[in-house]
Amino acid sequence: MPLERFDVRILSRELVRASDPPPGFPAVHAVSNLDLLLGPFPIYLLCIYPPPPGGLGPVLAAVRAALPAYLSRFFPFAGRVVRRPDTNVPEVACDNAGAELVVADAAGVPLSAVDFARVDRSLGMVQIPFDAGLALSLQLVRFACGGPATMINPLLAAAMERRLYRIDAADLAGLQIAASSGDGGRRTSRFVALCAHVWKLLARAVGDSDPNCRMAWIVDGRKCVEPSEGALDLYMGNVVTYTAREASVAGLLRAPLHEVAAAARAAMASVMTRGRFQELVDWVEVNKTAYKDGGKWTEAVNLGLGSPALVISGLLPFAIDGDLGFGKPRLVLPWLRHGRLGSASVTVVPCPGGDGSWFVGGTRLWPRLVEVIEAGPESLLKPVTAASLGFEAPHGSRL
Repeated sequence: MPLERFDVRILSRELVRASDPPPGFPAVHAVSNLDLLLGPFPIYLLCIYPPPPGGLGPVLAAVRAALPAYLSRFFPFAGRVVRRPDTNVPEVACDNAGAELVVADAAGVPLSAVDFARVDRSLGMVQIPFDAGLALSLQLVRFACGGPATMINPLLAAAMERRLYRIDAADLAGLQIAASSGDGGRRTSRFVALCAHVWKLLARAVGDSDPNCRMAWIVDGRKCVEPSEGALDLYMGNVVTYTAREASVAGLLRAPLHEVAAAARAAMASVMTRGRFQELVDWVEVNKTAYKDGGKWTEAVNLGLGSPALVISGLLPFAIDGDLGFGKPRLVLPWLRHGRLGSASVTVVPCPGGDGSWFVGGTRLWPRLVEVIEAGPESLLKPVTAASLGFEAPHGSRL
């Protein structure tokens, strides 16, 4: 039976500096307007690894050997996030003060006892505080049966539940076929097909509680603003924007999958323009004086006002290898602190195994939506378990 609670004990903290700082790098790295648009909050990336053959020692050795060179290549991560005294706008002081390396222990808990499907009872329980001024905190948490590396410090909205699902490559292919048929021979992408499927699930969950519901997407606009091929390859910041579309619940339930997919595709295409991102840059330039008084902003769809809304973010172009010198992880997942936001949300990432399956995680979901997603054995979104990640209990043991 999965554990209801476990404790994490910090074993050590240290600062790791870049071994070969790039010459001539500016002492202060300005933050772009597109970064300011998203607001000053940390992003967490969770990686879960299979048991390393040699235990924690070789893992630490590999990390300590690789991290200084990594920081030399991505030098701002070795700095500190500070604020300009005159404007309060954040920027990065590139002083090689060092990234943080934390080593912790999950009190002898085996990963096979962790309830990965209910992430509020698993990933959300690994809470290691860190200084907000750190540009990078790399945290290694040892469980009894091996890994993982994690940067977790979630603040969960009380009304929401967190879940982690997997959708197999074969099911994605089936959705793609269904979302492409009847669309004039146009081949729908797997991501758009999944969006259409989730939108229909949302409509089913809303039922007669509201006449409408909304889907929103966080879309990557690098191809819209890139002046030439590869020009933004070294830009570490964000080039993303939101777009949302509202539809009637009855219409979504009635419509075939390809019609819902067409609506999702049109919504995303509507903001994939250079002009859209120039507007965002200009808007932040005018409004970033709000930083001086501690102000902040977010997209209206995030607040949860109006019809029920679900935000879906696809990080599929940003597959992360995750191999730090001791093997590939079995799970790589961004983790966000959603605070008091009232919309539902999911993040889609590729499975590290490379078989074409995806993880659907980083979620905040209403209980009713969880019921609909998990209803019946035919559900395409399967709750992730320790066993499905390959963390089986030792033979003959009892939990």
